Amino acid sequence: MKTNKLAFLFTCLSSLLLLTYAEDEECKIDKESLSAVSLFIGSHRNSTGDWTTSFSINKGDADSDGNNNLTLKLSQDVAECRGKKILQIRGVLSGLSSSVTKENLSIKKKELFFHHKCGSNVAVLNNGLQARKINIDQSEHAVVFTHRPLEINETLEVKLEKRQTKFPHCLAIGVTTTSPNDFPQIPQHINSIDNKSWAWYVSNSYLNGAVHLKNYGKNLDAMNVGDRAAVKRTNTGALHFFYNGVDQGPAFSNIPHPVYGVVELYGNAAMVSIVED
Repeated sequence: MKTNKLAFLFTCLSSLLLLTYAEDEECKIDKESLSAVSLFIGSHRNSTGDWTTSFSINKGDADSDGNNNLTLKLSQDVAECRGKKILQIRGVLSGLSSSVTKENLSIKKKELFFHHKCGSNVAVLNNGLQARKINIDQSEHAVVFTHRPLEINETLEVKLEKRQTKFPHCLAIGVTTTSPNDFPQIPQHINSIDNKSWAWYVSNSYLNGAVHLKNYGKNLDAMNVGDRAAVKRTNTGALHFFYNGVDQGPAFSNIPHPVYGVVELYGNAAMVSIVED
């Protein structure tokens, strides 16, 4: 995978640089000795657009050909000082500014998926990226949580993949300070979490199960397959909801941190998936 390859480069650099050791400044190696070895690790896109990684080891000094998007050069020096052998490994990571794109910024961002502990009428699928209602003839007991708290300014966005027409309502989304592991039994609704929960149902926002703002934003009951709903806790403590990428405005303020994302396949919502960046 792209991310794993890049992560490996950083891990390699961090681990090997820890091997650098010297008794004091007098024994520090200032230039490469005759025993120096250069290691090159290059990662670039091939003609098909896939990432490939190459390795090469050279005796003495060697330079990169400059064609790789990301190059890591490690140099090993061995010398004697006060009767002791000193090993020093130097590392230079180049080309990072040109290789950091929207695609590989995920190195710094943890993946987000649904927690395995969920409502009795919902199943978590596809490595936690999808949630599907088990009994579509039942409107309730289909609440799912994110597997970890949302980071500040991180957006949880879900897409409606399947829906029914039997019920008057559809999706709901929100946040809570309570971990899914702390519930003896997963609540029937997000609004059943009566302590530290903030949610968006229909066209209203709810605080701890009670209406907070009426006629807030779009009506989630009108969602069709392919439509998206999202929630984000900003760095100012405000909670914003989004409909198809459009900010519906601040629904709450002074939201604590951390909070877990919560989604309910309410009524007609039969299947949702997490939208990945």
